[in-house]
Amino acid sequence: MGFIALIAYFEAFCKNQFAALVNICPQLVVRLSEQGYDVTVDATDILLYPEFVHHRLGFLVTEHANFGKAKEVNSHYRKLLQISPFSKDEQRRFEQLSNDRNLLVHHGGIYTLRYAKEKLDPAIRADNAFYHSLVVDAEFFDDAARFLELIVTKTVQSTKIALQGYVENNGIELTSEAQAALDNLDTDLERD
Repeated sequence: MGFIALIAYFEAFCKNQFAALVNICPQLVVRLSEQGYDVTVDATDILLYPEFVHHRLGFLVTEHANFGKAKEVNSHYRKLLQISPFSKDEQRRFEQLSNDRNLLVHHGGIYTLRYAKEKLDPAIRADNAFYHSLVVDAEFFDDAARFLELIVTKTVQSTKIALQGYVENNGIELTSEAQAALDNLDTDLERD
């Protein structure tokens, strides 16, 4: 269960970081729209929660966006700030972790024929499908957690730099609260 939660929380991080950047600098919605990103917000949400919208526009914009695949995460962040959280190798690694997570969630970790064909040594595929299962031990979990922590750190640092550049290059004056949020975006990373 911990591994499933790890992947779920990482997906939530990607989505919430994206939303927070829009909350800090709502002008990014214009950039997203120019990049073909769907920034449509349900008008009834604005009517029901007018104060909510002002401070949480990013969450409304990203509410229906999918951040479950590395390719999607890269696409969203490229449109937002022209950055890619995942390199090609990291993208492949995350897709494997996502496949492992899906195997656990949808098949109880038991190797399906498709999983065995794609992920296992050809010599042992037939013997493993529908019989053996994925083992998530402490080493497997810790390795996945370290990898995701690396992506989180890289994403936080690169989004802070990119947003600072966007604000400066476009002469945007942030509110004092938004500036403080931007200044402190990577504060938690500095604790280690």
